[in-house]
Amino acid sequence: MKRENMLIWGLVVLFAVMMSVPFLVPHTGFLALFGIVPLLCMERIADLQGRKRIWVYHYSAFVLWNTFTTFWVCNATVGGGLFAIFANSLQMSLVFGLFRLSKKRFSGSLPYIFLMVAWIAWERFYFDAEISWPWLVLGNSFARTTWAIQWYEFTGTLGGSLWIWACNLSIFGMLVSASDGRIWGWNNKAKIASLKYIQDELAALEGSSRNTDERNVFCCEMLQFMCT
Repeated sequence: MKRENMLIWGLVVLFAVMMSVPFLVPHTGFLALFGIVPLLCMERIADLQGRKRIWVYHYSAFVLWNTFTTFWVCNATVGGGLFAIFANSLQMSLVFGLFRLSKKRFSGSLPYIFLMVAWIAWERFYFDAEISWPWLVLGNSFARTTWAIQWYEFTGTLGGSLWIWACNLSIFGMLVSASDGRIWGWNNKAKIASLKYIQDELAALEGSSRNTDERNVFCCEMLQFMCT
């Protein structure tokens, strides 16, 4: 259990660090393209382990991210800075809370599409809210990598958020498919079909039953080897 906890909290910290670096270090915006993956992996692992109160991990991840990137607000007022950090983290956690509710009603990729849409909708709302604090809008992670976002003039910052979510969800989807064996399963099926075809062809071409048996044994051994 201790090892599992270390993995969960390690992914929480990894998310916070990877998503903070683009806002702090110039020309590192590319990290945001896969920086959310650790958080998605943490959420999936915690689900598979049957953990309760997963919102604690979400909220902790967002508190760390907000602290690493907006700590400077405390230079003006400590109380205001802490309020901004905890309040913004709470709103981010609420978006993930809606995502978890959607997973109870829908399956497959639909909840993750909902998560992307809900997050971008929340960012859009923040632009026009009475208390606006859009500092950590995902698209802003490329603010110091301007050569890569010249197309923002057509889509705005939210287009960058969509880009970042699409990349992260695509990478996460591939990791899930690999862990479930779906990618390798198709590969093994192709190998099995090819080896069976070779076995049948050798049996048909060889006139000697001894040679055919030897080659059949060889093909069967290769088949077992490729499937392991």
